[in-house]
Amino acid sequence: MYEVRLVVVDGNMFAGTIVGTSEKARTDWRTDYENLEYGTTEVPESVGDAVRRFMASYRIVFGSFDFAVTPDDTWVLFENNPAGTWSWVENRTGLPIAAAHADYLQGVTT
Repeated sequence: MYEVRLVVVDGNMFAGTIVGTSEKARTDWRTDYENLEYGTTEVPESVGDAVRRFMASYRIVFGSFDFAVTPDDTWVLFENNPAGTWSWVENRTGLPIAAAHADYLQGVTT
């Protein structure tokens, strides 16, 4: 099992993975930062569709969603943080989240 922080900016989805490499980090990754590995992943179509519907229903353009991904690749939603942090995801994965925010603020559509 691993966790995904899915950052959504104006419909653009950026999925960073967090994998605990110690028992403590696997139980709660926030308790053992030194034993984490970061990466990226593709968002399954069904998850992306559900997230888009969620965002449309609340009329929001930004969300920071937390998921667990089970060994059989089932995505389990924990929560959406409508003002959640995201720069650490970009810093550890290289995903262009700040650029997406800048594009949105400048009215650039993708």
